[in-house]
Amino acid sequence: IDFVKINDFEAAMQYGVSTFPTLVYFRKKTPVVYDGDLLNEDKVLAWLTSHENIELKDEIEEVNRKMLDKLLDENDFVAVFFFDDNCPKCDSVLAELETIDDEVDDLDVTFVKINDIKYARKYGIAQVPAIVYFRRKFPSIFRGDLMKEEEVLEWLKKNRK
Repeated sequence: IDFVKINDFEAAMQYGVSTFPTLVYFRKKTPVVYDGDLLNEDKVLAWLTSHENIELKDEIEEVNRKMLDKLLDENDFVAVFFFDDNCPKCDSVLAELETIDDEVDDLDVTFVKINDIKYARKYGIAQVPAIVYFRRKFPSIFRGDLMKEEEVLEWLKKNRK
């Protein structure tokens, strides 16, 4: 995390800052304002690294191979969206899936995305976009229409039981 100190009233107003000093954390260009004691280093650090700041609402977190392996080791229920940056359909599917991210979280299913076609092949994925649901590390591939996010959600609910 990089800290930048600025003295720009217009920028402050743009992000809803009206009292100074104020700490604003930008996560993927989304500002999050800290409302605690700026002199308490432990609380500032806890806030910066809190689950609420790390995870953005309605956004599926991107992981790499190592992170995915760790998630599979530490979580019983993980849904993984495999995609590729050069896949226009992947972008459309992702936009639909991000609308159900909160509902998936409510199921206690960790929902992540990974841009790694070679790693997808390890789990039997021949082409992207694709979703694999891991129940205690055992993979199950979604065979329906990924553009129908409610169908995906129902499939995850069914497999969660």
